[in-house]
Amino acid sequence: MKLNTLIGSLLLVWFSNLGHAEPKKSISYCDHASYPPLSWLNGNQLAGVTKDIIQHVFKEQNYQVTLYVLESWKRCMLEVEKGTIDVAVAFKTLKRSKTFAFSQEYLIEENIAIFVNKNSSFNFDSWQDLQGKRGGMVLGYSYGDELDHFLASNTVIERVSSNFQNITKLALNRIDFMPFERESGLLQVQTHGYESVIVPLEKYATTDHLYLTTAINNQKILQLMPQLDKSIKALKDSNAIARFTQKSRQQYLLAYPKGTSLRPQAPADLQL
Repeated sequence: MKLNTLIGSLLLVWFSNLGHAEPKKSISYCDHASYPPLSWLNGNQLAGVTKDIIQHVFKEQNYQVTLYVLESWKRCMLEVEKGTIDVAVAFKTLKRSKTFAFSQEYLIEENIAIFVNKNSSFNFDSWQDLQGKRGGMVLGYSYGDELDHFLASNTVIERVSSNFQNITKLALNRIDFMPFERESGLLQVQTHGYESVIVPLEKYATTDHLYLTTAINNQKILQLMPQLDKSIKALKDSNAIARFTQKSRQQYLLAYPKGTSLRPQAPADLQL
């Protein structure tokens, strides 16, 4: 076969394949971007461990991820429940299990600490030590069925829209405590310049896990779950999630230097 004829044949095959290429697949992911090192805004870009994990596991299934940052965590979960957005990352609770499906593999283990104003500290050996106290939590946040139920039944919980509000209230002694993931809490307290005032108590309130979640009737994601679980497990087994975490922690401290009294802008709805 002549060289020109061979090249022409190859080009014909290439253009034929291009014409029948499978359309690019996509899924949508939402976050509140206020939970470093897991999720935060670096300028107007979503950064953090959970975004890195989501993009990695869906890329392995040939999906492109469209990122959404919503103004509240409660709104994010509502959009996933409605199917407007495909996936988020959340704690698994009995209440959520009625409307959401979860991955079998967890993404992140979280140690929930009790943060206090060190000038108004108290002993914490069990949940009973919180009884009658006033705590602060963000709208839509959950720390597992048992702790959620205890706090609702035995304490006064004030819900706000941002962690900054709770940190400020705790610094001013307007609340007695704030339950929060220890590493994220420490990062945010020092970002806002309160590391000399607000401290976590030594004993954890609970340890829980974050899972990939979708609406219980989102068949597109449900069909992918076995493959996504394999990808998540592989990331954990290779220690990649720990590397993602360290990278995000360093990036956050560069963006918001330690001791800087700074209030990040509350995110409006963003598509990134």
